[in-house]
Parts: sequence; structure tokens; C-alpha cells
Amino acid sequence: AACTGSNPMWTSTPDRTSVASCVSSAATGSTINVFAGSATWSSNISISGKNLTIIGAGAGNTVITTAAFTLTNSASRISGFTFDLGSGNQFVVEASVGWRIDHNTITRPTHDNWLTTYGQGTNFSEGLIDNNYILRGRIVVFGEDSATAGRHTWSRALNLGTSRAVYIEDNTIEYTGDPGSFGPL
Repeated sequence: AACTGSNPMWTSTPDRTSVASCVSSAATGSTINVFAGSATWSSNISISGKNLTIIGAGAGNTVITTAAFTLTNSASRISGFTFDLGSGNQFVVEASVGWRIDHNTITRPTHDNWLTTYGQGTNFSEGLIDNNYILRGRIVVFGEDSATAGRHTWSRALNLGTSRAVYIEDNTIEYTGDPGSFGPL
């Protein structure tokens, strides 16, 4: 288990301690390459206030079980992983602009959220989810957290066709099992 390197290039084994150490040590603009292998994470790794690129060895090669990432005020990119999320665990993206989650495999044991994103006050969530394979997972996009009751979102111009949105492109989303058990999609 190890996190090695220096800004702007880091390498890590897939265990949570090493990846979290690289996230903590890396400066904005750095890349963290995570080696092939499997690891079970006890909780999400938080990236707050900095923009990192975290690249696994490819979906199916770097496999993370149980947890993922939480981005807060971060334009980070997460790519090249398999996330086998347990019940109740998911990606969380809060008040982040310019983030990207791409070229991953994301699986859930049940039909539940794999990603929830929302703004905070007048800081909105704007990013891209693309080229992922998602099994039994929903994407939930809220304008704001419940503490502000959405008042900033409702007063904001729509800005359709601009970067001021969460875009979901070129993903394969598959639901298996009894359609009656899906609940709201």
C-alpha cells in the first residue's frame, strides 16, 4: 500500500488509505494514477476545494467496493474505475462546477441512487457524467440542498445549452430484475 510522487503527478495503490493520502497531498491540477487491483473502502474519499484528476487502470482493472468519492467545491475528474457500491453508498457532488465522472463501471445491488448532486446557496452543481456503464443506479440532480428550499435555483435563468447544467451523455444504464421493483426511475 502506497501513495508516491509529487505535484503534479502521483501514483497510488487502490486501498482507501493510500488514495486518501494522495488526495490530501496533491495540489490543485495534479493527477493521481491508481494502479490495477481491488480494494474495499469503508467510506467515501472527500475532495474539497481542489481540482484533481483521479485515473484508475480502467474499468474492470481498478475495482473499488462499498464506497466512492464526495466532491465539494471541486472540479475533479474521476475516470477508469469499477465502483461496486453497497447499499446506501453513492457518489456525492456538492456545489461543484466543472467536474466529470467518465469511463467507469458503476454497479448497485438494488435500484438506488449511485450519484446525488446539488448546489449550496448560490453555488450550483455543473458537470458531466459520460461514457459510464451503470447497472441498477439512478442519478439525482437537485438544484440546491434543502436548507435553502431551492430559492436560489428558482430565481436563476435556465441557461439552456450552456455549461450551467449537469449533462449526462453516452452512458449505458441498465436495470435488471422485476420492473415492478424499480420504484421511481
